[in-house]
Amino acid sequence: MRIRNLVVLIPLLTLLLLTACGGGSSSSNSAPSFNNASLSGTFFTASLDQSGGIISEFGDTTFDGKGNGTFTGTYSNLSGANQAESDSGAYSVSSNGLFALTGTSGSVTNCGLSADTNTAVCASVSAKTYQSIGVLVKAGSSGYSNTSLSGTYYSASLDQTAGFTAEFGSVSFDGKGNGTFTGTMGSSIGANQTDNDSGTYAVNPTGSFTLTGTSGSVTNCGLSADTNTAVCSTVNNVAYRNISVMVKAGSAVYSNASLIGAYYMVEGDTNSGFNSRISNVTFNGQGSFTAAGTLNNATAANQSSSSSGSYSVNANGTFTVTPSGGNVVQCGISADTNTLVCATVSSTADQNIIVMVRIP
Repeated sequence: MRIRNLVVLIPLLTLLLLTACGGGSSSSNSAPSFNNASLSGTFFTASLDQSGGIISEFGDTTFDGKGNGTFTGTYSNLSGANQAESDSGAYSVSSNGLFALTGTSGSVTNCGLSADTNTAVCASVSAKTYQSIGVLVKAGSSGYSNTSLSGTYYSASLDQTAGFTAEFGSVSFDGKGNGTFTGTMGSSIGANQTDNDSGTYAVNPTGSFTLTGTSGSVTNCGLSADTNTAVCSTVNNVAYRNISVMVKAGSAVYSNASLIGAYYMVEGDTNSGFNSRISNVTFNGQGSFTAAGTLNNATAANQSSSSSGSYSVNANGTFTVTPSGGNVVQCGISADTNTLVCATVSSTADQNIIVMVRIP
């Protein structure tokens, strides 16, 4: 997300999202009203960007609740790994939870804040030379350890080596530093490929942690204050960059009725290059959805984008989304239904990652 992208919301995007929000909400009178004070504290931040090549970043973004923010972290691209990065800028939160980050360079990133203010999703859609997606989760104060990370998490990721690979599956953490991943991946080589791995993890007292795979690869991550969400990015390898988001799976019996209401969505898509998108998605609780938003790719920025289709929720909280005329997307619902993670693994021509947060 490069918070050299830390405020002016693009009027077209704001109008589009507000219009999409207005149609089906059940009680606007009870909806919370947000402002700059709603966004404060430190958020772990992971992003995947495209600007002359793919860049992955991980770090901390601190908001002061008054419209000012700072980012401190590390990034990786073809020029080098573990490169230090810091920036500052401004932000402006609208009453519906939409906000913009404006960096020192003047670049603008559009974002949506979750209803519980614990998660934000962001995408750069205003410059065709720069695409990015980022996910931020609110950090806790202290006292975290390996025992803080346990149970099953649904995981979606988008990786870039020689080409792009999308993955979706479940990660099981034992609370003792060991984890296993079971899932499926899609790339230009093949779709719906089985993908299993195991490794170790080490959680710091701040809630940041590392994942180390069997190959020795290390991924930097941050655990949300409530331990329901984790964001990750690999920044120590010039040949491999990624973004990954995990949400804790619930124990309830889920159905289509479990998925209802409006969500802010960001998508990193690799159809004919790297594309970034921010949208408003509405699920009707009966298996249908609609989406409207803005797309950015190398052809043009600020493109209007809309879609509709169907979804089907399994009892364990995984679900599929099928856009009309599109590929099936694999997804998982967080235990509190506030965050959804998805990836397209069923196509050799198009890989993506999608993250959604419930709209206030």
